[in-house]
Amino acid sequence: MPRIPKSYTIPILLLIVFLDFIGFGMIIPIAPLLFTDPTSSGFLLHPDQVHLGYILLGITLAMFPLGQFLIAPVLGQLSDRIGRKPVLAITLIGTCLSYIFFGIGIYLHSIPLLILARFVDGITGSNISVTYAALADITEPSERSRRFSLVGATIGLGLTLGPFLGGFLSESLPSFNFATPFWFAAGFSFLSVLAVFLGFPETLKTKAEASPLKFNQSFVNIKKALTLPGLRPTLATSFTYSFSFTFYQTFAGVYLVHRFGFSAINIGNFFLYTGVWLMIVQLGIVRRVAKVLSEQQILRFSLFCTGICVLVYLLPHDWRYILLVTPFFAVFNALTMVNIPALVSRTARPETQGEVLGINASVQALGQTLPPIIAGFLAAQIVFWVPLAVAGVGIIIAGAIFVSTYRAPKTATV
Repeated sequence: MPRIPKSYTIPILLLIVFLDFIGFGMIIPIAPLLFTDPTSSGFLLHPDQVHLGYILLGITLAMFPLGQFLIAPVLGQLSDRIGRKPVLAITLIGTCLSYIFFGIGIYLHSIPLLILARFVDGITGSNISVTYAALADITEPSERSRRFSLVGATIGLGLTLGPFLGGFLSESLPSFNFATPFWFAAGFSFLSVLAVFLGFPETLKTKAEASPLKFNQSFVNIKKALTLPGLRPTLATSFTYSFSFTFYQTFAGVYLVHRFGFSAINIGNFFLYTGVWLMIVQLGIVRRVAKVLSEQQILRFSLFCTGICVLVYLLPHDWRYILLVTPFFAVFNALTMVNIPALVSRTARPETQGEVLGINASVQALGQTLPPIIAGFLAAQIVFWVPLAVAGVGIIIAGAIFVSTYRAPKTATV
């Protein structure tokens, strides 16, 4: 194991992750207004095309996870061959360009350009796996869990501040508009590019032998997921949870707009409030619960409670009441998000950890691809709050799948 370089390598990696996820989060409060709110100054369609807007919003939001599903394993292979630094640099440039394309798309009212921009961002935004690989290159195995948790906390902070900044930068000043946040996001990505070029040393000391890239690796991973008896119950739960939660994640903003009349700033503030609670839970509750209960025991109640909390969000007609639900949602959802991959990891032998976690990542990415499109059609054909109902029921079904199928192995089986 090489010595950890006396440099700013780890801070630069965390900066890259932080700026990436701030940019990613900026779209959350803006997209619902662009596609589904005819009273918004940024609405991209004719006022009587709201139902079409639901569908186009779903298609646009689906492009990011689709790009990730197809390309993330390829970037990992490529970084093993040519190094972490060039892959990070290239993907960050792509992310910067995707934000520029999105801003131009808003300015030109070009929905095809917005869809293309999200797909490009999905492809280049898959570099989080390369970031983890670079961190593993310079970290002793005994320290990896702690340092990987820093990345997780950084992602959480970026996703907390991103929606807030997206709302603030779109409406807070007369000179701002819905394209403004994406100029800032492009600037953040450009700072990351400079950080990689100027201060990031190559962390990969031994490069893999050149061989053809496996562009079908995500599909290979899904096939493997179906053939691993010891992992099937956990991966089925992971897929169902990811599939269902994405309905909430992509259409919560739409719900807030049409139920409570939220603006972009209001949506950003709500997600900031939710993010703060998630961070409080992760820092103060998750670890303490893990000392008392196993992953299996936690998931047996956290999945059901997460689904119930999403359904309870549908009940209030005064927005202040949803603030009371959010702390409970944060507790149960944080416990679920942490313990599903932890249980997957526990089922795998040490020499197969990377492969098994990669399979789980592909399963989750696949689960995130179709829901935005389905949610768009459901909202268009029925009513705007149906995607959240599907999310709540689906997460409860994930809990039922887990309780009825999972049996703890005595030893790692995969």
